[in-house]
Amino acid sequence: MDLWHSYKEQGRTDVDEVLARPRQGQDDPVNPTHYTRFPVEPIEILECLPYNRASAAKYIIRCEAKGDNKDAITDLKKAIWFIQRELKRLENNTANGQGPSPSAT
Repeated sequence: MDLWHSYKEQGRTDVDEVLARPRQGQDDPVNPTHYTRFPVEPIEILECLPYNRASAAKYIIRCEAKGDNKDAITDLKKAIWFIQRELKRLENNTANGQGPSPSAT
């Protein structure tokens, strides 16, 4: 099942509205083009993920659209930091006999 079907199964009724929402331009500080260039704004997907995973995805999504290679490298390093943090959290949960609960931090 894809994410959007899962999203609808969760009872979210705004999925179609979100897909139909017009995208705003780069001069909008809340919705710059590096987030509005997709059919769906990444925040709509990121809200469905645990924090560390959402943060990593955010930096990956925007890495090439913000400027030069230096900006992309910085964003990818930030994504790696969040992925490493999530891996550590999952490894600690496994070592303590806990399941893969969503991250709270």
